[in-house]
Amino acid sequence: MYKTILALAAILIIFSGCSKKEEPKTPEAGKEASAPAVPVRGGKILEVIQTSSYSYLRVEEEAGEVWLAVQKMDVKEGENIYFTQSMEMKNFEGKEAGKTFESILFVNDPSKDKASFGGQVGSPADLPADFKHPEQAGVPKEDVKVEKAAGGVTVSEVFAKKTELKDKKVKIRGKVTKVNAGIMNTNWIHIQDGTASGNEYDLTLTSADVPTVGQIILIEGKVSVGKDFGAGYKYDVIVEEAKILEKK
Repeated sequence: MYKTILALAAILIIFSGCSKKEEPKTPEAGKEASAPAVPVRGGKILEVIQTSSYSYLRVEEEAGEVWLAVQKMDVKEGENIYFTQSMEMKNFEGKEAGKTFESILFVNDPSKDKASFGGQVGSPADLPADFKHPEQAGVPKEDVKVEKAAGGVTVSEVFAKKTELKDKKVKIRGKVTKVNAGIMNTNWIHIQDGTASGNEYDLTLTSADVPTVGQIILIEGKVSVGKDFGAGYKYDVIVEEAKILEKK
């Protein structure tokens, strides 16, 4: 009888050990699990277009060809270029490049040496806080003189009286100096009227409408101050949801 009891106890211990679930392994005390490495993209440069500020590069990646825009650098066809931080723009008009890019990645950390990214962690979408999107690149001051809209304000007044005009609707007449369409679900329009407040002479608008560069337009929209759309879109002053009332 005693031997039978011992045998049953042994069997129970064996089955108990087999059915016990394995506990998940946890990091050692004082150590955190490492974050996944940033995907490094890039490949062979097939084409280079150099402008005064940017190098536009057609690059062959494993998934196919892609256009990149980087701050002007010394690169040649046949060399390799790599990156981890980028932001896509669609239907981007590169005036100096003489080309409209259906899709282009503006790269913040280009490098010819893939090994330079070794051990880096984070997100490929991360961009430095001071990154300024190329949409905000300076537009040359044009020699224009546009009549002020009746009951409206001038470009210089929008900048000079930004605190007073904040969140208010205004009417402005100006010449279209630049248009970037279909970015972040809106269109980005730049206008000048010949007036200036200090170095500010070019005003940015967001709108569902798409005018043509060179047109004189009358718009109505809301003045926003200190606007940060994210992804490098930061504006001290911008007019949002602008509606084109007239154009010629």
